[in-house]
Amino acid sequence: MGIRYSAREVRNRILSKAAEVLNVNPDKLDIVSEKVVVKYDESEYLPLTEAIQACNAAGIELYSEAQFNAPFTGIPDLTNIKGMTFPDFTFGAQAAEVAVDIETGQVKVLKIVSCYDVGKALNPACVEGQMEGGSIQGMGYALYED
Repeated sequence: MGIRYSAREVRNRILSKAAEVLNVNPDKLDIVSEKVVVKYDESEYLPLTEAIQACNAAGIELYSEAQFNAPFTGIPDLTNIKGMTFPDFTFGAQAAEVAVDIETGQVKVLKIVSCYDVGKALNPACVEGQMEGGSIQGMGYALYED
């Protein structure tokens, strides 16, 4: 939620400056395919790079800071669960294929599959690393921690 607020704030700054350049109301503008376009006439536009350069020339900072504080979820009943509860806004799933030696109880992880809806990944390698790291951390917790 914090990133959404920050992105919207930066977008509004870009649209406000582009509105000055295009001489239209910022509410009439949108960002489409790397262009700031007039909604009712997409032939009238300003390349996004030019809008950013105009912001830079005017000293308009194109960054924003925001914070999301998850709502308090209440105190958990410690007789039924372990750890602290918190809201989780991840959209994804994981599955693990395991082999268990029924005589020794030894578990071998054969395969882990992860699938997440991350939207447009700005850094795909970083996203992949987070998914892999989370999978390994979860596997460690499941197999070795109490």
